[in-house]
Amino acid sequence: IGNALASGGRFVTRMALIPCDLNVEYRNWRNLRDAFRSGKLNEAEFGFGTRLLGHLDCCYDSDSFSLDNKKLFSEMRDERFRGELSEYEHQIILRYFYGGRNCIVSQRVWEALLEEEGWTFRILPCHGRQWYSYYPVYVCESLSQAD
Repeated sequence: IGNALASGGRFVTRMALIPCDLNVEYRNWRNLRDAFRSGKLNEAEFGFGTRLLGHLDCCYDSDSFSLDNKKLFSEMRDERFRGELSEYEHQIILRYFYGGRNCIVSQRVWEALLEEEGWTFRILPCHGRQWYSYYPVYVCESLSQAD
């Protein structure tokens, strides 16, 4: 990225990650479902949150930072068949279907990688949506250009 930037340039990226302060027990799919049902989350917050964070306990390998989406969507199908999700809720989650694996690093790992590669960064403050905490916007510039 640094080679593609003009001198003094910045890059801006949105990064899906596991936030430092994430409470996995709270961010499970059942709590997300209940928050959606009570009107605290909109469809996008519920669907995207369930897809990325709702099954970390069973579908995420923290050693390899790998989210197994095939297993995740199989779990969701089973939850639908058990009646734990309505068809409507299941369809919302299926909007975010991906059958492969995602690499989702922790916020600490991502920020350490940026620093190791010589970037300074700031996170743009975004408010109003639940997913902003795990899908933040980073503004990065090279340390050599920051002087």
